Amino acid sequence: DLGRRGEEAALDFLLSKGYTFVSKNFRNKLGEIDLIMRDRGTVIGVEVKAKRVGGIDPSEMLTQKKIDKVKAVLNSIAWNCHDKRIECVTVLFDYRDQVVSIDHFDEI
Repeated sequence: DLGRRGEEAALDFLLSKGYTFVSKNFRNKLGEIDLIMRDRGTVIGVEVKAKRVGGIDPSEMLTQKKIDKVKAVLNSIAWNCHDKRIECVTVLFDYRDQVVSIDHFDEI
């Protein structure tokens, strides 16, 4: 449930930055991508990490193994463009499930 709310917050955040929504929770035999977005001509696989205040920083949950998996899924999809990249959005919630902060890592 927290992950779903994190994805919704990340989607709203990216839309406010001018990104275009393509897909949510895209899955194939190689794995899953939380959000697929477009920024101009670039297709972006977005990994979303959500946590509550008081635990580990959500960015610490992003491992190289996960980055490689998202990259493999993104590269396996036949898109009409050659530009693809991986990004991460971390969402921190308080104990009342209000968003405390959103961080966007656009160079992974």
